[in-house]
Amino acid sequence: MKKYFLDLFEYNNWANDKIIFKLKNVNHNFDGLDPHKIFSHIIAAQDTWLERVKGTKSYNIFLWDEYSIQELEVLSINSHKGWNKYITRMNDKKFEKLCVYKNSKGEENSRSYQDIFQHVINHSTYHRGQINQILRMNNIEPVIIDFIYYC
Repeated sequence: MKKYFLDLFEYNNWANDKIIFKLKNVNHNFDGLDPHKIFSHIIAAQDTWLERVKGTKSYNIFLWDEYSIQELEVLSINSHKGWNKYITRMNDKKFEKLCVYKNSKGEENSRSYQDIFQHVINHSTYHRGQINQILRMNNIEPVIIDFIYYC
């Protein structure tokens, strides 16, 4: 289980890096949904979930704040390192255990760690797809970030 999730988070990091590279090299004013804001949300959500599973609140994370591409590069690297470190140190039995956390509304919930990890990956994938759609709608070639290309 540990290797499975470490591999998925490596894929997630690879795909995030490709999006960052694309956004750094696109000179375009986006009307409506901005891919930078969506990518900021991806990283903020990854960090929010990491704080939840760790049971800490080391800093205030705002899910819809927008960061510069330079900030996103650093935040993405740090997020990946945090997830990698957390999962690497996990006991194999913990993946199926329940993690109790509070959602963004302050409501207490519980889900298995493996369900949360899968959610983080799926959430990021979903929003990267939105970014690619925005790029395509603005006549910009989308980023190839399918898992099979990573493999």
